[in-house]
Amino acid sequence: MELGNYQGAWADFDTAIQIGGKESMFYYNRALASEKIGKYPQAFADYQAAIDLDERNAKAYRSRAALHVKLKQWEDALLD
Repeated sequence: MELGNYQGAWADFDTAIQIGGKESMFYYNRALASEKIGKYPQAFADYQAAIDLDERNAKAYRSRAALHVKLKQWEDALLD
């Protein structure tokens, strides 16, 4: 994702998840890529999956809250 190829990054993390990589950070990174390419529902779902797999994943909470703010979903942002 550092080079700005968010679609490619999304596909790579999707592949990693599909082949059995049920890691919180895979979902978190796919969420970041989803957000960059405008797939907001997918981003929210992946942030939640990252949290479900590791409830201590502060980055997922923070990024989900930031996405809520970006979309002016103030009450949901406060819950994160």
